[in-house]
This record gives sequence, structure tokens and C-alpha cells, in this order.
Amino acid sequence: MIEISKNARQTRKVILDSFVATGRAPNVGDVMAALDMSRRAVLEAFREISLIDTFWVEKGTENIRILSPFADLTTPYRVTVAGEQKWYAVCGIEALAFSVFFPDQTVQIDSFCRDCGEPMRLRMKDGSVLEQAPDRIVAHLGVPVARWFDDLPFA
Repeated sequence: MIEISKNARQTRKVILDSFVATGRAPNVGDVMAALDMSRRAVLEAFREISLIDTFWVEKGTENIRILSPFADLTTPYRVTVAGEQKWYAVCGIEALAFSVFFPDQTVQIDSFCRDCGEPMRLRMKDGSVLEQAPDRIVAHLGVPVARWFDDLPFA
């Protein structure tokens, strides 16, 4: 098991809290201010987080694009909570985790079949499926799991 520092755990929490509240990742300056940390310490925390989680900082920048299950970019997996759409999931499977972050609230995931283009909708609350359309939804992993990080965020 990989151990990470207290700074990395706190940084991860700040990032997740920002995603929950705003649908967006904080920038490095936001994290620095929230935790009274230096840029170097925040970037080291980012490195540690990447060892334990699906975490992607856009190459050549300090911009957080993914901390699973949240995506700070438009994906085919729109997430609506209590009637408000401002979140995107990393993928269809990760979208299932959203209800954990929004207890007692209805979470709706809208997407489309990547094969035929038909719309898909799933409504959940506290981890339970309330409604789905179509009646049968199948997940397909188009990239072997071992190669997911080769093409983030498009794997």
C-alpha cells in the first residue's frame, strides 16, 4: 500500500471539495491559499496524489483536469445533481461514484451510446439506481485498463 503525506491528503480533499461545490478543479493558487502551502509543496502533493488516484494535470501546465470521478473538462458524461448540471464524470463507470459525494440527493447521469448514439440516462440516490433508460445499459471498456493513462482524458 502506498502511503501519502498529510499535505497530499489535505490537497486531495481541497480538490474534491472544489469539484463538489463548483463543478471545477481549483487552481494551484487556490490550493496554496486554502492550505497555506508553497507552490512546490502543492506540486509535490499533486505528484503523490497521482500515485494513488486517477489524477491528471494537463501536460505542460499546472491545470488539474481529472481527479476521479470528476473531470474539469467536458466529457460525454454530464452529471446533474438536484436539478443543477455543472459536473462531468471521467467515464461512465466513474459516473456511478457521484452519488457518494452528494448524499440524500438525486444524481442524474446523461450520456449516449458510443456505438449507436442513442441517449442514455441513469438516476441514482445514495448508490441505488432509481431509474435508467434504456432498460439495459452495458459498459464497454474500449481501451485496456493497463493503457488508460496513455490517453487521458480520452481513454
